[in-house]
Order: sequence, then C-alpha cells, then structure tokens
Amino acid sequence: MKSAFIKWLFMIIMVLGLLLSLLYMRFTTLQKKYCITVNNFKAYEQLVNARLDSTKAKNYELKMTKEMLEYSNDSIIQDLNKLRKQLKIKDKKLQQMQQINIVTTKYDSIYFTDTIFKDTVSIDTTLADEWRTLKLHLGFPNNVSVESSFNNKVNVIMSTEKQTINPPSKIFFIRWFQKKQRMVKIDVIDANPYASVKEQRFVEIVK
Repeated sequence: MKSAFIKWLFMIIMVLGLLLSLLYMRFTTLQKKYCITVNNFKAYEQLVNARLDSTKAKNYELKMTKEMLEYSNDSIIQDLNKLRKQLKIKDKKLQQMQQINIVTTKYDSIYFTDTIFKDTVSIDTTLADEWRTLKLHLGFPNNVSVESSFNNKVNVIMSTEKQTINPPSKIFFIRWFQKKQRMVKIDVIDANPYASVKEQRFVEIVK
C-alpha cells in the first residue's frame, strides 16, 4: 500500500513538473513577444515623430523574428527581405538588415555680365528618372540655373558564415576537421546605379 502511494505521488510530481516546465516555456515565449512588441512600438513611434519634426528624430532598432519578416507590412522590411533572399542568405544565418534612404540636392546658378537671352525667354525643363532629377532654368536676361538631386537607397545585410582559422587545406576532407570561427559577412548594396560604395568599415566592440 505504501509503495503504491509513493508510486502515485512520484507520478503526480512528474506530471506537475512537466506542466510547470510547459508553463514556464510558454511564459518565456510570451515575454519575448511582449518585449519585441514594446520595442517596435517605440521604434515606430520615433519614425512618426521624425516625419513631424526631423530635428527631434531618434532611430531605434526594430526587433523581428524570422516569421515576422514574412508577414511585415512595412515596405522597407519587405524590400530588405526580398533582397536577402536574392543573396541566398538562409534564415538561420541572417543577423541584421538595414536600409538608409538619402536624398542629395544641389542648386547652382550662373549670371553672365552680358545679356544672353531675349526678354521673351523663360525656359524650364526637367530630366528625371527614379534615381536622379535635373531641373534646368534659362531666363532673361542672363540667368542659367540648375537644380540636381539624387536618391540613394543603401541596403546593408549582415549574416554569419564559418571560415577556417588557418588557410583551408587543398584536400577537401581535411577541411572538414579544420578548426573554424564564426565570421559576420556584410553585404552593402546601393540600389542607385549612378552611385558606388568606395570604402567601408564595420567594427564590433568585443567586451
């Protein structure tokens, strides 16, 4: 009788322990999702404030799971996710994605000492595509003005890969046993065909 009671007690403790473990795992998952939600709410709030007043803008990092990337309605997130798939970066290797949209505008005006246009001349023309806009104005008596602007969309995709610490062996099966380290690979892509990335540095602070 006593042994049966101990057996049932042990089974109850095991079941309670399993239930507590499941509840703890569920709590941890919900807590993680809650922290992500709060973080993203504050980050998007700053993006809205930036549109209202750029002088008070602050940028905060968004946090997303791999699943959230697929269902995001943010056009920039969708653009980045599409790009990393084109780069054939797997979910488990993806670390971080960034996009920076920059507009550069320059206005120049030339005044000649002599009259070069008739008083009837006032010409405005624009040459434009997705990435650049050139506005030209010719006006009486001697004014030539140009306004040029460029749109730069810089994408940064960070992912991990393993590389051998020592130079890789020429014999393929020996490379299987060579010691490797985790490296962060960074792809920087400027979508503007008129622009190119000349030099770059990325530094991780190791503590």
